[in-house]
Amino acid sequence: FEGFLSEMENHINEKHPKANSSRKVPQVHATTLNNVDVLSVWFQALYLDGNLFFRYTEKTEQFLNICILYVGPKTRRFKYAVTMETSNGEDSATMNFFTHPVETDVRELFNNGDGPSFQMAFVKRCLVKDQNLPIKVGITNESSKK
Repeated sequence: FEGFLSEMENHINEKHPKANSSRKVPQVHATTLNNVDVLSVWFQALYLDGNLFFRYTEKTEQFLNICILYVGPKTRRFKYAVTMETSNGEDSATMNFFTHPVETDVRELFNNGDGPSFQMAFVKRCLVKDQNLPIKVGITNESSKK
């Protein structure tokens, strides 16, 4: 994509119309990764308070890795939390990280441990009907907390 950030939402909706590929979200929101037993990559554009983020999730044999990339000035800092809960509700895990600029190499990010990484053994305990994985995501602006 080349153009103004303000035009990106239209571009995403027109050129990438896949269901759930983008959505406007509140600061804390629930989402679902579908077909975790079959798929290995999930991608979603998130619009929050006039800001654009991309959530990229990948499944490997041992881990489910998640990162949130920010589209905008590198001086803006956002923190995000990802929470998963076991299907019986007895256990949960939350990981907190700072967003990275959209230009970040996600492979390097995951290799360096700079994003949430959940063991697949735990992820499997969180799956619900049809091998779907509900997660909760929260994004807060750290730039305004100074």
